[in-house]
Amino acid sequence: MSKPIGIMLDPDAVRLLVRQGDGDVLREVLWSPDAPEAMVDALRAHVVSPSAIVVIVGLGFLEVAAPDLPPLEASAKQAMLWRDADRYFPIAEPAAVVCTNGIALAIPASRLEGWIRALRALAPVRAVISSPQAYARVLGSGAAQLAAGLGEAGVVRAEGGAVRSVRRTPAPRDGDSSPAEHTTTVGAKDVLINATSWLDAPPSDQVLNFALALTIRRDAQRRWATSAVWAFGAVALLLFAADRARSSQLTALQQRVEQLSERSKPAVRAETRRSRAQAELAMLAQANARQSAADSPLAVLAQLTRILPRDAFVQRLEFDGQQWRVDGTADNAPRLVPLLDGNARFRDVRIAAPSQRFLDVGRQRESFAISFRMRIADGGASGTP
Repeated sequence: MSKPIGIMLDPDAVRLLVRQGDGDVLREVLWSPDAPEAMVDALRAHVVSPSAIVVIVGLGFLEVAAPDLPPLEASAKQAMLWRDADRYFPIAEPAAVVCTNGIALAIPASRLEGWIRALRALAPVRAVISSPQAYARVLGSGAAQLAAGLGEAGVVRAEGGAVRSVRRTPAPRDGDSSPAEHTTTVGAKDVLINATSWLDAPPSDQVLNFALALTIRRDAQRRWATSAVWAFGAVALLLFAADRARSSQLTALQQRVEQLSERSKPAVRAETRRSRAQAELAMLAQANARQSAADSPLAVLAQLTRILPRDAFVQRLEFDGQQWRVDGTADNAPRLVPLLDGNARFRDVRIAAPSQRFLDVGRQRESFAISFRMRIADGGASGTP
């Protein structure tokens, strides 16, 4: 399917641009306005499946008027002209009209519908405009001549690309080189090149009747819906592709992780053994340091052995995290507290439980339970909060 094209319908010929070599060439096809199907068959020899058509209705087919309408929107003015076309134009039947800057252009609706119906066999018709509108947009500002009816010439005056006035004048006679007014030459080729700029023109800016306006509006909505569906499908496809790519990448990464994990198992096991060995060494070092400390159980027991008399027997030595407690028996339990309290290594020496007397193989003995704390080398005390 090729690009959109413009087709200009004048009474004498149909004009269009044909791709030839590296450029576009203006072609004219003779036709009969009453036999549009034959015209379409002739056009097929020049263009193949254009994507869309912009129809330019020549001034020779149009009636021109300057109706006194209230200041309404263009669509409202167009609707008023549809209803009362016979008041402003010499057209007895329903008309297709356009109103631009107070200038109204009209053509019998049945004739225009027949042309559009025939052209739709070639490609969708996206816009229908008048030749004064097309020439004014190319002209910009100023005046230009354009084709009209037989024996006539048309003059369109434009300002800012919009139509300001349209009138017909008698065609210049042979040998008459003095134009009635100064005009700028605008070629039909330039107008046809610019025709595609009307593809998305609103219906109120086109030469239409109600039925054609409704059809063009529905076609525009259908194109918008189709574009939205395609856009949604493209986004969905993109998201699906992204999700598939992400899933594939995730699967590849998981496989890579499994491979690396399998290859690293010996190293992980070795690292685990090394960490466990280091923890054991640290525990042993801590135990050794604790064993050699002044407040270690062996050190405390050794110190008690040096201070307690020979008749004293230690049965239990415990430490609750705050203070030590020693339980045992002796011949004279009360004298043990002064002995421990008088030693510089012991502090806070107290009786932890009442002493009891008993006979041991006919010998009187006494139990003792004494609590205390140990002083450490830097002057603190073991068990001090």
